[in-house]
Parts: sequence; structure tokens; C-alpha cells
Amino acid sequence: MTPTKRSSLGIARADSDGKPLWALVGEGALATMKFDRITTSELEALPFDQRDAEARVDHVMEALEAYGADLARTPGGAGWLYVQHVPARRLVAQVVRKLAALSAWKPFAKAPGPLRLAPYEGLVGLRSSSSREYRAYTVTWSGIAYLLGAAAPHNPLRSAQLRNLPPAATAASVPSPAPSELPVSEVVALSWSSRHAATLLPVLEELARNGRTSLVVDLATDPAERCPASGVAGVNLCSPPPSLFDLSGAVDGLRPQDDGPVVRVDEHEVQLARFLRLVSVLLETSGGCTQPSWRSVVRAETWLDGVLAAARPHTVLVSNDTSPLGALAVHVAERHGVNTVHVQHGAWTAESVAWPALHSRDIVVMGERDLPLAKEWVRHPDAEVQSWASPASMYSLASAAIASGATWKVCWLPACVAVLPASRCGPASPSVLTGSRPRPTSSWTVCGGPAATGASSSRPTRHRASTSSPPCSNGTVGRSWPWPTPGSAPVAASPVPTPWRAPIRRAASKPR
Repeated sequence: MTPTKRSSLGIARADSDGKPLWALVGEGALATMKFDRITTSELEALPFDQRDAEARVDHVMEALEAYGADLARTPGGAGWLYVQHVPARRLVAQVVRKLAALSAWKPFAKAPGPLRLAPYEGLVGLRSSSSREYRAYTVTWSGIAYLLGAAAPHNPLRSAQLRNLPPAATAASVPSPAPSELPVSEVVALSWSSRHAATLLPVLEELARNGRTSLVVDLATDPAERCPASGVAGVNLCSPPPSLFDLSGAVDGLRPQDDGPVVRVDEHEVQLARFLRLVSVLLETSGGCTQPSWRSVVRAETWLDGVLAAARPHTVLVSNDTSPLGALAVHVAERHGVNTVHVQHGAWTAESVAWPALHSRDIVVMGERDLPLAKEWVRHPDAEVQSWASPASMYSLASAAIASGATWKVCWLPACVAVLPASRCGPASPSVLTGSRPRPTSSWTVCGGPAATGASSSRPTRHRASTSSPPCSNGTVGRSWPWPTPGSAPVAASPVPTPWRAPIRRAASKPR
């Protein structure tokens, strides 16, 4: 994204009738003023507490949700703030940061008062960013003055640079067939980033080698982020219509008149109706696959409906389910009765994510370190989380289990390999991705696997679990169990002397 020029503005005190009044003025005039003054670049450089800022962002988002989450919905029932939460949250974070800067500037903190905006400056603009994928929106300082109550009869909602941006279009590298022409596929995966493709393709290719077909929907608008065609038969690739992400226009219901409700941020009171009007700029503007306009979201929902109706998958596989397209995909899948699986790409930290939330039912993370965050972030009431030791172990075990016709999931655990009922283990493994989700009452473990005995066999012995025995140790020997065939019920077994009940990482439920 092309960096923007920083606004050459400052804030100066300009009292009126003995009451504190602050005004946005040009930096040239700022130097001649005798009262308290500061440039906006100096103001934005003041230190602030990131944790406090994040808590304030949460507070504002909760207020926006209570005030206006139901003001716009897709035909399929997805609310605008559910789908567009990440772009909206990023903009709210910019507002919170600037309000915190005002509070941190001592002259303003001692004598707070109205802030007069700069005439004709747009209220929402762009800021400098090194990201190729995200358009970095911000609220200008005139936008901050507007939120604090200033009249803005001559200020457009968008800055000149934002108004002059060309629409983002999808330059598809593969055909864009009508949804009705797509092949029936057991798994539909969504990718709009090269990282998504690198995470999802190995799983799909492993499934394809064992006769499980899949369809990758490449939604990338940046040519560098497109998903490459797989060399494995059974992994098909398609793209949406090229015009899907070039739609812009006003959103009915998201430009309410000033009506009184406010949200408090530090000592500032912000009118929620005005906040919503600034956020609506993002929904009215085409920003590509990572920040689609609301009109693009509505059309994408209709198109995805057609894809799922034609492909008839049992699983929708994603590597991001919080950004607009990922959240929308989960919503559409659930409406079609299709399971959703999220496979992590990259390391997670609490500070690095735009929104700490996971919407899919099954979540697989790539290490024990990420389990606490995943459990904390889940939103699905029946969410289940599991970790893998490495991608290689995931792919090889998936292949072995599918080739054997197993209806059980196979998971690497710290001391041994575990085979668990599909409904209680991590996704991106055979039973979730093959649509088999048996729910027997007993758990099973596999002892004598590579981690337990040092053996290299990929076919460890299965044992029925007991709740009172310690984990497997080297040399554990128990009764062998045949691998089940598709549709068969587990054979009853007597407890073995030293089995171990594999730990089930059940995610805590949170309301969406």
C-alpha cells in the first residue's frame, strides 16, 4: 500500500468566553500561537499503555454491538459486525489510540474542552502501512473532533486519497465457473493468502491420495497471494467472479442520525451514532478480499451458498475464520449443516491478532504453546481444540488412518499416539475431513507407538482406556485391537493393565 502523507496539523488552545476550547490548525500557524500547542505527530508519539488500550477497544466494540449490531444483515442472517468485526476493530483501535494521546497530553488533560476540526478534511483516511494485504484505515484528527461533538457541515466522510482509490478487482488465474458447474467434493477449503494455501494444500493432497476429493476456493485479489494449482488429482481449484470485490456503495441503516447514546473512553464521551457513521465508511468501500465492502459480502454469501449446494461437502476448511471472508464462510457452512475446521498457520500471540476469536467448531493448533490461546478464543458453543507435534506427523497419520479405512482420529500426544473418537479430537485429521464423526462412549489410546517404544511402526497397537492408570511408558504392552472398518462399531474389550486415557482438550464455551 502507498504510504500517505502525514497531516500537517497541530492542536492549539483557543479559549472562548473564558472556557477551554481547542482547535486543529496548520503547523505554520501553530508556531505563532502563544497558548498550549502541539503537533499531531508529536501527540501521536506520546507513550500509552497497550493493555489499557485493548481493554478500551473491547469496551467500545461491546457498545457498538449493543447499539447497532442488528442494523444490517446479509440475506442469510450474518450481522455486519460479526462479518466485519476485524476491519471495524482496527478502526476503533485507531480512535482509542488518538483519544488516549489527548488524555496523555497534560495541557488538554488539565483543561479538557471541545475540539474544533479542520474545515474540509475528510473524517476517515489512510495511514502508512507496510502490509500488502490490508488497507490501513484511520480516523483523522478532524474525525476525532467530529466524534467528540464538533459540527462537520463541510467535512466529507472520506479523505481525498480514500475517495480516489481504484476499486480492487480479482484477477483470477483459474476459471470462474458457475457454482452449479463445480464438482462434488468432500471438503471445500477457502484461501485468500499464500500462507493459507501453504497450510491447507498438504492436508488436502494427503486426503486426495486416499481418494478424498476437495475443492479450493481461491479468493485472493493480490496475484502474489493466489493459491497454486495442486499437482495431485482430486484437489480442484476455482475462483469467484472477477467483479466480486469491486462493489462499493452505501449500506442501508448504518448512517443513523445523532440520537443520544454515548460510549465513554477515558474522560471522553463519544456519540455511538457518529462512531457508526465513520465505521460505515469501511463497509461502503471496496478493499479487496481482506476488507470487502458490505455489498461484496452479500454477493459473496450468495456465491458461497451456490458453491456448497453444488459441491455438497461435509467439511469447510479454513486457515482464518475471523477476517470477513472467514467469518462469513463459517456462517454459511453452519447454515448448510456443514462442519467447520480451522487449521492454524503461523505462531499466535495475544498481541499479534486483530481480534482474539475463533469461530470454527474444530480448531487444530500446531503446538502445545498455542492451546491456551485457542481455548480462550473459541466462540463456537461446541468448539473442540487439539494440537499436533508437527505438520509432518499430521499428514502422515492422516494418510495412514484414511488408507486403513479408520473412522477414528489419530493425534500425536506427548508420550504416545492416541486414537480418539472423532468428536473429541483435533480437526485436520481423517475423521473430521472425511465426514465421519462417531460418538461412542469410550475413549481409545494407542500404546507402543514411536514415542512410547522407540519403534518406527506407523501401525501402533490400540487399547481401551482406563481413567486410573498413568501415561504410557516405554515397553507398555497391552491387548492389540483391530482397526475398525467404516461404519463398524468398536468391539468391546476388557481393560488392560497399564493403559492411559488420552487427555481430551475440551474448549470452554463462549457465546458468539
